[in-house]
Amino acid sequence: MKLEIPADKAVSDSQPAQVMEISQIVPAKKSNNLTKKHLLIAGVTLLAVILVVTCVLVAVRLVTNTQKEIFMFKTSAKNTDQTNETRSVSIGENDNSVIYHIQQANANITYVDDFNRNVRVTKIQSINGVVCYASILNRSVAVQPRDIPTAAPSLSPNSSSEAVQYKPLPDPIVDITFLGYRVQNMCNNIPTYWEQLACVGDVSAVSRQKRATCLLVRVWYICRVGWQYYWCYRFEWRCYW
Repeated sequence: MKLEIPADKAVSDSQPAQVMEISQIVPAKKSNNLTKKHLLIAGVTLLAVILVVTCVLVAVRLVTNTQKEIFMFKTSAKNTDQTNETRSVSIGENDNSVIYHIQQANANITYVDDFNRNVRVTKIQSINGVVCYASILNRSVAVQPRDIPTAAPSLSPNSSSEAVQYKPLPDPIVDITFLGYRVQNMCNNIPTYWEQLACVGDVSAVSRQKRATCLLVRVWYICRVGWQYYWCYRFEWRCYW
């Protein structure tokens, strides 16, 4: 059987056969606008994640730097002049310190015994203003955080009218950051002075000193007598010549 091709369907030598190029059957490339959009979204998401992580780290840092005080106990009493007085003790959670808060009729006193830095920093707020003082911590007297009792002790039977006189140095400390974050928070924008132990005596002997302006406060602290812990106090003088 002979297959005949109709004349109108026959390939004419004068009309070349059409050849479909491969490029005509390959799908056109997608626009890169979608890729740019994805990159933009990914960049914004990454920045948002970085911002959130940074905020979390800053918050953790702030919490770490403020370091909670573990409240131990508080005592309220009347002085011999019938004025009210409260005193409380807290422990620095992670900085190995003991914090005393004393509220009196004529002064509010906060001081920190920092056993890591071996310093005591005292903040006194009185009618004369607010001042901070830094001195070397006397470890032979100061009670460490691990030894602070969990309940308020009684008044020491050996408490006396002993007075300790400090002499602040004339120039304030320029940068108190080396004293730690707790002191930075406590004495922020407050004049802070190094002070030296001048003498130890009774109240009457110190009060007779001439040519000096002195501030007298009664400072309470936890002391150890034998195997027992008590509230002890001393009078502290700070004189300006």
